[in-house]
Amino acid sequence: MSPAAMNPRIPSVPVPARMPGVEVPTSAVVGGHGAGIRTGAVDVPHLFSRIAVIDRGEPAVRLILAVRELNAEFGYGIKVIALHTEAERGALFVRLADEGVRLRDKGDLGSPYLDHAELERAMIAGKVDACWPGGGVVSDAGFAELCDRNGVRFIGPQPEAMRRLRDVVRTQSDAQKAFNDPVIFMEKLVQWGRHIEVQVLADNHGNAWAPGIQDCSIQRRNQKLIQESGSPALTAEQEAELRRGAVALVKEAGYRGAGTVEFLYQPQEKLFAFLGVNTRLQVEHPITEATTGLDLVKLQIMVANGHRLEGDPPPNFGYAIEARLNAEDAENGFAPSPGNAA
Repeated sequence: MSPAAMNPRIPSVPVPARMPGVEVPTSAVVGGHGAGIRTGAVDVPHLFSRIAVIDRGEPAVRLILAVRELNAEFGYGIKVIALHTEAERGALFVRLADEGVRLRDKGDLGSPYLDHAELERAMIAGKVDACWPGGGVVSDAGFAELCDRNGVRFIGPQPEAMRRLRDVVRTQSDAQKAFNDPVIFMEKLVQWGRHIEVQVLADNHGNAWAPGIQDCSIQRRNQKLIQESGSPALTAEQEAELRRGAVALVKEAGYRGAGTVEFLYQPQEKLFAFLGVNTRLQVEHPITEATTGLDLVKLQIMVANGHRLEGDPPPNFGYAIEARLNAEDAENGFAPSPGNAA
């Protein structure tokens, strides 16, 4: 019996009859790698059959739920293969996955989740044909290229698109040292700014959505504490302007998958300054899901397989807020302090 069958008690999520705005086959069943299904005017292969999840905890469980729902909705037979350490073999995400592959311990040399060679070995051992990088452990161009070399579909942006969108704000000395290129961009100092993100999603056919605006201005120690959707600081016209700009940027870069285009906003002068692009699905993405009805994880899988985004994303409704809870000792410099296990 599979680990998933042994653990049926997982959160129940309502499944829509059809994913909004995505062309999907109505009777496709996962088959061999030669077959194709037609979505729009483009032939694409059947969905991958074995997805490696390269993340732990809640993100990994979320991927497993998304795959189960796709299987139930459209009759697919996708399996999730959890890559895990020996210490994690009893973890919930490993028990819920269809199969698992153990990552070899590196001792003092670091985490195996950051060792591309070890991840490559595990993906080959697991006979996977796709991988989901989760919250960003390996959401980089180098690992995406490794996947391409092994015939594994990276469920995320193409490596060339990630390189086009990497950060451009750096000091000249750092630029020369790190990139052998002294060219820098000078920007105006933004004081009392707000951190505004545009959630984006793009397919392989030149279509892009900007379904959500996320305000992540309340931060401490470079960590986002409160995330809101939408932003209480922006007008509807400003939100629309940001969405148009974010869509134009990812289209120009030839981007595929989910990500966030980030800005600093100066409320007094009503000025926006471009910060960069996070080429992964960030931890605050559920606030966009809550105000649109979309499932961004399922959409990641679908567009990576070649499905087409159609029309406009669903309109936003309501308001959502997400908070990071830190277990700390306020009387000891806010040092990490999880307390005693009961």
